[in-house]
Amino acid sequence: MSHIAPIPAPDADLVPTPETTPALDAHGHDPAAYHWVPVLKKRRKDGWSPDKQRAFIEALADSGSVTTAALCVGMSESSAYRLRRAPGAEAFDRAWGAAIDAASKKLLDAAFERALVGTDEPVFDREGNRVGRRLRQSDRLLMFLIRAYGPDRFQSATVRSSGAIN
Repeated sequence: MSHIAPIPAPDADLVPTPETTPALDAHGHDPAAYHWVPVLKKRRKDGWSPDKQRAFIEALADSGSVTTAALCVGMSESSAYRLRRAPGAEAFDRAWGAAIDAASKKLLDAAFERALVGTDEPVFDREGNRVGRRLRQSDRLLMFLIRAYGPDRFQSATVRSSGAIN
């Protein structure tokens, strides 16, 4: 006879439950974060269905390009702008703005990358033959980013001496 007691069943409150994380797109954005209802239009085989509208907004957030997003869903850029201006499309317009805001973060990432790492440029000889490459860095871009992200530490001397605040 064993004196070992059986292991009791775990208390339901103590059992860890897996956290549900939203499915993010390739750029870390949650497409479900857009709380909007697609524009309700008369159904057309070649028109802006609710699914096409959602896919357009997602592609716009990924690319930042209306042309690219419209092509991704098989629609024209001009029809996207018409849909945005249509009566009842206020939520679509807000989702469009949110998508552009999400895409603009990629621009900032690219600016920092160019300022810190630089860009590779080909070097050509007088005859137009490619003979090498060089790394070009933009000091103007670097100064712009420093002033934008550290205005208290890196303001210009004229601003400091005049006491003006940006």
